[in-house]
Amino acid sequence: MINKNQVMIYIPAIDIKDNRCVRLYKGNMKAYKIYKNSPIEVIDEFQLDASSILHIVDLDGAVYGKPKNFNLIKSFITLANCNIQLGGGIRNMDTVERYLDIGVSKIILGTSVLTNTSFLYNACYKHPGRICVSVDTLNDMILDRGWTNNTGRNYHDIIQMVTDLNISFIVWTDIDRDGAMSGINIEGLLKMIRESKLPVIASGGVTNISDLIYLKNNLNDSLAGVICGRALYEGAISIDIIKLIENN
Repeated sequence: MINKNQVMIYIPAIDIKDNRCVRLYKGNMKAYKIYKNSPIEVIDEFQLDASSILHIVDLDGAVYGKPKNFNLIKSFITLANCNIQLGGGIRNMDTVERYLDIGVSKIILGTSVLTNTSFLYNACYKHPGRICVSVDTLNDMILDRGWTNNTGRNYHDIIQMVTDLNISFIVWTDIDRDGAMSGINIEGLLKMIRESKLPVIASGGVTNISDLIYLKNNLNDSLAGVICGRALYEGAISIDIIKLIENN
């Protein structure tokens, strides 16, 4: 489990759409770039091992409300043999159990946090420490259903709701920065860290090595992790560089 005071970790990401590895641009399902014809191609590239953590999102599942790439994800887990934190279309206990049964380490809930609180509470009760919450915001407002729906609710609503639950961590995504390689929203990130009593993992905006070094030098003790996506695929950051930063 990631603790509030644990040293920050760097987490590579895979977003799956139509069985392919893609990155969206600012959360737009129609504005995406295909990087790999199969996510399995990144296993060696990401140098994954039993101690690695990988962030996977079933984008199709997030939109349709149920797993759409289950078999592919199952194959990936078998081959990769690493710690998987997974989100996208997980909206009932059957889906939670199916993913945990195939080896997913952490389940990330998003849409269901606001639409089905009884499911959220039940999942946290049955699997303490293995449930995580995704807080996806655009101008502080929560978007759900694969970022296709503006809920009209402020992120404070989720923060207050999950504070006392047995949540492993919060994944905060600044949708306006996601896949844009425009730099991390430091002001927004600091605000999220201050308001959350839970560990926070940041997603969206990582552009180059300087971003990672800044986070390590300034937020190493308060930020649980940072997710790297497009910057990895386009070579602005490499896994070797990430390991070097982690170890220095």
